[in-house]
Amino acid sequence: MKTRIVHINGHDYLYAHDSIYIAQGKSEQIQKSFGPAKAAIDLSLKEIKFNEYVKKQEVIKRVSFWSKKIIEPKFLEYIPIEKLEGFRSDLYRAKEGMGPMATGLMETGFLVDFIYNSNRLEGSRLPRARVEKEVREKTKTKGEVGNTLRALLYVNENFRFTVKKIIELHSILMAHEPEKLGLRTDRVVVGNSEVIPWQEIKYELFELCKWYEANKRSMYPLELAFDFYYKFERIHPFEDGNGRTGRLIMNRILRDHKYHPIIISWKRKEAQESAFRKRMDGQKETFYLFMKEEFIKTHEIFIGKIDSALNVERLSKVFLEPSHHYE
Repeated sequence: MKTRIVHINGHDYLYAHDSIYIAQGKSEQIQKSFGPAKAAIDLSLKEIKFNEYVKKQEVIKRVSFWSKKIIEPKFLEYIPIEKLEGFRSDLYRAKEGMGPMATGLMETGFLVDFIYNSNRLEGSRLPRARVEKEVREKTKTKGEVGNTLRALLYVNENFRFTVKKIIELHSILMAHEPEKLGLRTDRVVVGNSEVIPWQEIKYELFELCKWYEANKRSMYPLELAFDFYYKFERIHPFEDGNGRTGRLIMNRILRDHKYHPIIISWKRKEAQESAFRKRMDGQKETFYLFMKEEFIKTHEIFIGKIDSALNVERLSKVFLEPSHHYE
C-alpha cells in the first residue's frame, strides 16, 4: 500500500492506492480515500482494511478475466476458480509484506519440502532432515539434493521452452545418475498404457513447446501449468526423472504468472497415479481435482506458516518445521 495527498475542491484528502496484477501486461490501480488529510487517522487499522479490500478486488477482477479463458469446462468442477484465486491472493499478498529474512526462510522451507516430496515421489529414501541439512549447505551439496537445487536455479533463470533446454534441465537434475541422461531409446509402459514411442519424442516435445507458446498468454495459468505437466508425463521423454522434470517446469509456469509454486505430497503418490490413469481414460475432472487440491494444500500450509511467524525469534522454526502433510 502507498498513500498520497489528493487536492479536491480546495481540500486535501489522503488516498491509499495499490496495483492489482491480472495477467502479463495487464494490471489495474485500486485506490480508496482515507478522508481529510489533516484529520487524525489510525493508519494501521486503515491499512488492514484497505489490504483486505485490495485482495477482494484482485480476486473479483482476476476471476472475471480468467474464467472466460478456461478451455476445458471440467476444470471448473468441484473447486471453483474463486477459491483458487482467493488462496493465490492471500499467499501472494502475505509474501509481499514479509521482510528479507522471513522471505529467505520461507524460500528455504519451500525448497526443503519441494525437494523432499518431489524426489520421494520417485523413490528417494533420503530423510527430510538430510534434505534440510543439504539445502542449508547449498554450495557444498552434491547428489540428488544438490542437483535438484541447481536444476531449480536453472529452470527459474536460464530455462526456455525448447527441446534443447528441456534436455539440459534434465541433465542437471539427474547428473548423479549419468547412465540415465539423454532421451530414452526404448518403449515404456506407465501404468497399463504405453507412452509415446521413443522415435517420436523429439517431435512431441517440439509440439508441446509450440503448444505452450501458443497458449501461454491466453489460457488460464493453472489449467496451462497442470496440462503441461500431464502432457509432458505422457511423452515421458527420459528413462528416469520425468516427474521431477515435469514438476520443475510446471512450477516455472506458475511463477511466471505470479503464483506460488506447488508441492505434490509424496503421501499422495497413488492418488496422483490414479488421477493420471483416469485422465488417460477421458476422466479429466479427476486429474484437475487432484491438482487443485495439491495447489490449495500448498497454499494453506505456507499461509499458515506466515501467519504463525509472529516474531524474528520464531521464524526459523516456523518455516523449516515439516508440515504433517509433507513429512
